[in-house]
Amino acid sequence: MPCAVNETAGVAATASTERHHCNSPDATPEQLSASIAEINQAISAIVMNAEAALRLLGAHPIDTEAVVRLLACIIEDGMRTGDIVNRTRALIKKASPGRDASTPDVDPKRA
Repeated sequence: MPCAVNETAGVAATASTERHHCNSPDATPEQLSASIAEINQAISAIVMNAEAALRLLGAHPIDTEAVVRLLACIIEDGMRTGDIVNRTRALIKKASPGRDASTPDVDPKRA
């Protein structure tokens, strides 16, 4: 049983996002939107694979090999989502060079 999301789509989205990262020093709304769409796609794949695994676990007899494959897909999609988030974070950090990620948003007038 293949993973719920076509691997080619994930690779194409990743290549598109990486191309945006390399061509511009600043994050544009389009780049951030593409990153969010890619994150959404990866999360959707996780949910679809988990739902499929639950259906398989409810079947009699249980196809444990198929469940194991789906769990492997869920792990892979989770790791891919983490990679996307890290790339997006780097893109945002590049776009705001004066702001460190560890610096809290504090208004000095309010402090």
